[in-house]
Amino acid sequence: MAMTKTTTLTEINITPETTWTNSEGEQIVQEAVIHSVYRTVVDDPDDNDLPLTHTFGNTLHRTTTTYDADGNATVSDTDLSGEDQLIQDIAAVVWA
Repeated sequence: MAMTKTTTLTEINITPETTWTNSEGEQIVQEAVIHSVYRTVVDDPDDNDLPLTHTFGNTLHRTTTTYDADGNATVSDTDLSGEDQLIQDIAAVVWA
Protein backbone atom coordinates (compact mmCIF):
# COMPACT_ATOMS: atom_id res chain seq x y z
CA MET A 1 0.00 0.00 0.00
CA ALA A 2 1.00 3.61 -0.39
CA MET A 3 1.88 6.18 2.21
CA THR A 4 -1.01 8.45 3.19
CA LYS A 5 -1.15 11.93 4.70
CA THR A 6 -4.33 13.17 6.32
CA THR A 7 -4.85 16.61 7.87
CA THR A 8 -7.91 17.12 10.06
CA LEU A 9 -9.30 20.24 11.73
CA THR A 10 -9.66 19.12 15.35
CA GLU A 11 -10.45 22.25 17.35
CA ILE A 12 -11.72 25.80 16.93
CA ASN A 13 -11.63 28.43 19.67
CA ILE A 14 -12.91 31.97 19.45
CA THR A 15 -11.69 34.82 21.62
CA PRO A 16 -14.54 37.35 21.52
CA GLU A 17 -14.13 41.05 20.90
CA THR A 18 -13.41 42.90 24.13
CA THR A 19 -13.40 46.57 25.03
CA TRP A 20 -11.74 48.24 28.02
CA THR A 21 -10.43 51.62 29.13
CA ASN A 22 -6.72 52.01 29.77
CA SER A 23 -5.12 54.11 32.52
CA GLU A 24 -5.12 57.21 30.26
CA GLY A 25 -8.88 56.92 29.77
CA GLU A 26 -8.60 55.70 26.16
CA GLN A 27 -11.05 53.07 25.01
CA ILE A 28 -9.26 49.99 23.62
CA VAL A 29 -11.03 47.45 21.38
CA GLN A 30 -9.46 44.03 20.86
CA GLU A 31 -10.99 42.34 17.81
CA ALA A 32 -12.29 38.79 17.92
CA VAL A 33 -9.65 36.15 17.13
CA ILE A 34 -10.13 32.64 15.73
CA HIS A 35 -7.75 29.90 16.88
CA SER A 36 -7.72 26.58 15.01
CA VAL A 37 -5.88 23.32 15.68
CA TYR A 38 -5.07 20.74 13.01
CA ARG A 39 -3.69 17.19 13.25
CA THR A 40 -1.68 15.68 10.40
CA VAL A 41 -1.12 11.93 10.32
CA VAL A 42 1.37 10.28 7.96
CA ASP A 43 0.96 6.51 7.74
CA ASP A 44 2.13 3.53 5.74
CA PRO A 45 0.85 0.08 6.74
CA ASP A 46 4.16 -1.42 5.56
CA ASP A 47 6.31 0.81 7.83
CA ASN A 48 6.52 -0.14 11.51
CA ASP A 49 7.85 3.33 12.44
CA LEU A 50 4.61 4.97 11.35
CA PRO A 51 2.13 6.55 11.94
CA LEU A 52 3.67 9.94 12.55
CA THR A 53 1.35 12.56 14.05
CA HIS A 54 1.91 16.32 14.05
CA THR A 55 -0.40 18.84 15.72
CA PHE A 56 -0.22 22.53 14.85
CA GLY A 57 -2.26 25.65 15.47
CA ASN A 58 -3.20 28.77 13.60
CA THR A 59 -4.40 32.15 14.86
CA LEU A 60 -6.46 34.36 12.57
CA HIS A 61 -7.18 38.04 13.02
CA ARG A 62 -9.83 39.94 11.07
CA THR A 63 -7.25 42.25 9.52
CA THR A 64 -3.66 41.89 8.41
CA THR A 65 -1.16 44.76 8.46
CA THR A 66 1.68 44.83 5.94
CA TYR A 67 4.49 47.37 5.68
CA ASP A 68 6.28 48.67 2.60
CA ALA A 69 10.01 49.47 2.39
CA ASP A 70 9.37 52.97 3.78
CA GLY A 71 7.50 51.61 6.80
CA ASN A 72 4.05 52.68 5.61
CA ALA A 73 1.32 50.40 6.90
CA THR A 74 -1.50 48.93 4.84
CA VAL A 75 -4.38 47.26 6.68
CA SER A 76 -6.55 44.78 4.78
CA ASP A 77 -9.01 42.00 5.54
CA THR A 78 -7.28 38.67 6.19
CA ASP A 79 -7.38 36.35 3.16
CA LEU A 80 -9.19 33.20 4.28
CA SER A 81 -9.30 31.51 0.87
CA GLY A 82 -6.78 28.86 1.94
CA GLU A 83 -8.58 28.05 5.17
CA ASP A 84 -10.98 25.19 5.81
CA GLN A 85 -14.55 26.05 4.76
CA LEU A 86 -15.76 25.73 8.36
CA ILE A 87 -13.22 28.39 9.42
CA GLN A 88 -14.41 30.67 6.61
CA ASP A 89 -18.04 30.21 7.67
CA ILE A 90 -17.27 30.94 11.31
CA ALA A 91 -15.20 34.01 10.40
CA ALA A 92 -18.09 35.38 8.34
CA VAL A 93 -20.28 35.29 11.47
CA VAL A 94 -17.72 36.31 14.10
CA TRP A 95 -16.34 39.22 12.08
CA ALA A 96 -19.68 40.42 10.64
